[in-house]
Amino acid sequence: MNKSHKNRDPRYKLLPAAVEETLKLYHAWLGYLLTLVKADTLRVKASDITSALDSFTCTVTREGDEYIIHLEKRGEA
Repeated sequence: MNKSHKNRDPRYKLLPAAVEETLKLYHAWLGYLLTLVKADTLRVKASDITSALDSFTCTVTREGDEYIIHLEKRGEA
């Protein structure tokens, strides 16, 4: 797909807004988790994050005034 087609395709105009919304949710969720463990700083080994990226998927949906966050270990149904 050439660049001029991207400029005309309305799906591509939604992409930055979707990424921005996802990042806002991500930051809010991390902040929420940190308040649960009563911390404003948390150190995590890079290898643990790499392992988690390879091991888990997370989906977020919204139902009314609640977000439903579901964590699934890869390879499990």
